Amino acid sequence: MDSRMDRIRKFMLQEEEDDDELFLVLLPAIYSSLYEEKCPVHTSSLSGAQLVKEILEGHQSWSKNCIGAIDRTHIPITIGEEKAAPYRNRKGTLSQNMMVACDFDLNFTFISCGWEGSASDAGVLRSAISKGFEVPAGKFYLVDGGYGNTSSFLAPYPGVWYHLGEFRRRRRNHTSYANKEELFNHRHALLQNYIERAIGVLKKRFPLLKVGNHYPIESQIRIHAACVVFHNIIRAMVKETSRASWSHSYERGLAEILVEHNVPVYRGQNGWVAEGWKSIASKFNSKFPSAQFTKQQIQEKEKDMKANYKAVRDARKQSGTGWDASLSMIIAEPIIWEKLKKDYPMVKRYEGKPFLLFPTLASLYEGSIATGDLNFLSIPIPSVDLTGEEASPTNSSTNQLGTVNPLSSTHDAGQSSNMHGQEAQPTTSISSGQKEDEPVRKRKQSQIVVVLNDYVDFKKQQNQKFMEEMKEPKQTDQFTIATCVAALETMEDLSIAEKSKALRLFKCQHNREIFLNTKDPLLRTFWLKEEISDMEKA
Repeated sequence: MDSRMDRIRKFMLQEEEDDDELFLVLLPAIYSSLYEEKCPVHTSSLSGAQLVKEILEGHQSWSKNCIGAIDRTHIPITIGEEKAAPYRNRKGTLSQNMMVACDFDLNFTFISCGWEGSASDAGVLRSAISKGFEVPAGKFYLVDGGYGNTSSFLAPYPGVWYHLGEFRRRRRNHTSYANKEELFNHRHALLQNYIERAIGVLKKRFPLLKVGNHYPIESQIRIHAACVVFHNIIRAMVKETSRASWSHSYERGLAEILVEHNVPVYRGQNGWVAEGWKSIASKFNSKFPSAQFTKQQIQEKEKDMKANYKAVRDARKQSGTGWDASLSMIIAEPIIWEKLKKDYPMVKRYEGKPFLLFPTLASLYEGSIATGDLNFLSIPIPSVDLTGEEASPTNSSTNQLGTVNPLSSTHDAGQSSNMHGQEAQPTTSISSGQKEDEPVRKRKQSQIVVVLNDYVDFKKQQNQKFMEEMKEPKQTDQFTIATCVAALETMEDLSIAEKSKALRLFKCQHNREIFLNTKDPLLRTFWLKEEISDMEKA
């Protein structure tokens, strides 16, 4: 009679559609095995031990005694408002704090679920230890900075760079480690990354872990634990296979099968559907019995073929390149090839070699991938002469394909003003496969392009005029009230009462100008007295 786990495996093999209800159907059958799954059974065989040894650089004790990594992850939940307070984490969302441990085969070896989202990582670990979680003597787990550093749990140095992204930036800048602590933290992060990868695979495999559901909170927690169990079962059922070895006959056969399945029944706008891939994998393995590739390996190869086709398609459009249709091969000078390999690294393998699958892949992908043919920029694109000669300034308003840049301010103003039927002759690059005397097709200038050019010229002139006005020094007013008062205070022929009345006259700009421009003191005094007299009569 089959065991409980065997019955679960058979049921999962028969279930092809993803359905959330599957968890509730199987929960009674597997819940009794959850306790066994939670027990810290250390089964890590350290697959890829060579990689681990290279990471540790001679620290053999790590390879022998490090049995995995521990981390927590927050799983969204839904719960009533009256019970939500302890489940609200530091980001303000409702979640449960689930702690998991994994080995270096990405299998989970321990689960602690059910803690509220506000619980600390160290508190969850202490609770697990008090309830029976044990680490074998002399062994240890890797943990991050949220946990304490003990003989059983090894944490990184605090206050020192730790995240892998920081070390990648330093490597790009060719900066070495500042001290031994940084070196240790980098090695630690490389191995701690295993638990982050395992959690990422788990959540991608079960999208239910990314959102809350409306089951009772007890069922939600059990569903989360069941997903971890299913993860281990699936990994046990799927054998780890080596990287597929593809020959040209395999690639050609796959391309032909893809063409056969290039019909709406098997392929949508975003690629082949699940039934299509199942049929493609079945026909491929029937055609090549010695290969026996998995569906995932075939999908990865299709992505690689698509990327190669896109790189070759874009590279052969560059100036200075030719195309031999009979051989499906790019023809270019060595200096052109150096630029192509820099801009399109994937074409390096086709330097001097044909890409025989190009016509077949063109029938598959042409029209379904982005080309950017209608793209233009609001700045002129300088023409690049790969022969080392200076670029002609007349080409600054044209792009690589010879089309006019609609927003180029360097375009001839005479062309902008003519809006009816004028033809512009774009400058084109002549490839090695074209003849210089071959006529160039003329393209009529669009009215929209002309209007845009006129608008750009207008805004340019407007901005230039504004900047010139801003640069002009502002003339200061020489006939201010303060200047008039200072001059009035020096006049001894006027009484205090007359000076007080004279101040009213300075409210007028004309009076201030007459007063200050009168240089004769007697004449200035007589004018002031006459103005004061007229003001009193009025």
